[in-house]
Amino acid sequence: MPRALFVAATKQHIGKTTTAVGIVAGLKERFKNVGYIKPVGQQHVAVESKDGVQIRVDKDVRLFKEFFDLTHCDYGDMSPLIIPSGYTKQFLDGEVKKGQQIESIVQAFQRVEAVSDFVVIEGTGHCGVGGIVEMDNARVAALLGVDMVLVCNAGIGSSFDELELNRLLCEKHGVNIKGVILNRVQEDKMEETKRYFEKALSRWKGCQLIGCIPYNSYLHAPAMIDYEKLFRRKICAGQKDRMRHFDKRMLMATSMSRFVNLLQMEEHRNTLWVTDDSRTDLVMALAEHVLACKAAGKDWEGGLILGGSEGAEFDDDGAEPLPAVYTDVKRALMKADFPVLRITHDVTEAMKMMNHYTAKLSADDQRRTSAAADHTKPMLDFEKLLAKAL
Repeated sequence: MPRALFVAATKQHIGKTTTAVGIVAGLKERFKNVGYIKPVGQQHVAVESKDGVQIRVDKDVRLFKEFFDLTHCDYGDMSPLIIPSGYTKQFLDGEVKKGQQIESIVQAFQRVEAVSDFVVIEGTGHCGVGGIVEMDNARVAALLGVDMVLVCNAGIGSSFDELELNRLLCEKHGVNIKGVILNRVQEDKMEETKRYFEKALSRWKGCQLIGCIPYNSYLHAPAMIDYEKLFRRKICAGQKDRMRHFDKRMLMATSMSRFVNLLQMEEHRNTLWVTDDSRTDLVMALAEHVLACKAAGKDWEGGLILGGSEGAEFDDDGAEPLPAVYTDVKRALMKADFPVLRITHDVTEAMKMMNHYTAKLSADDQRRTSAAADHTKPMLDFEKLLAKAL
């Protein structure tokens, strides 16, 4: 059996990639060359291959290669199969052959394995994702002959139910589930969750609880760069703080006196404020508050999103300077120098979009990736992770 491990999840948005970061970080303390491969990718980015050719790879491949400096692995091998828009129809029409997919994945894995002491294989979503093109996670793990670790949300009943659905698909393809990692566990329920989950897992031969990772608010707090991606706009002020994360966000739709009082509260030092661009009074008050904090030597780490710019002219890069009528406000914002994003959506729609948005690890935000590694790695039992399957 290859010295490799397949990391999959029970469903979307539960921290699989964050957990995989912790796994790779821990393995790099134990092995000289740790490889990484994401056999089937969906969201892709452009990178330069070792031959100087621009290719497209899964976005998480760029994250792992750059953050962990995996110079021994080639981009092309780390992301052998990308499923862009239209690919599924091409497969069903017979334009893409299953055998071609298998050959690409197997050969890429073999090349990564050949230059690595251990390889982490990250799946895409739950075990069934990719089934439409006959390359779901369970099938790929079976193809590569590796054990799987499943990441699931904290809990007992519902979490185990989700595990059972994924286990059945793995069983169908003959994949051994080595262990389970629970993510986002409430700290006050850590011991109780461990105790009962270990009891539940005892019915599955050879499957152990590898770790319980507590909830971390910072890892789930979007940065301004995330909102740039969400709204497809570039910030028009405070560019140096694009990576700034926010503890909370609030709609600025109140009286001036009420807003000024809110700004004085310590709990709003790291708040992202959202308002319509017609509320120049509140925007000016915010800029003045930031300037006052800086003059007093106090840190202010908030931000601002201005909505209601529908129909406005935007630059080619997605950024929009404030209009001429904003001359005084613009001058104040630029002087205050904190992140400001103008968007075309009205504030109600913007708040709805932000409430449903899940921030992801990104190669552009290495501070959050580093925090993810530091948070998850100590919570994992690497002896269990590396033990031979029973």
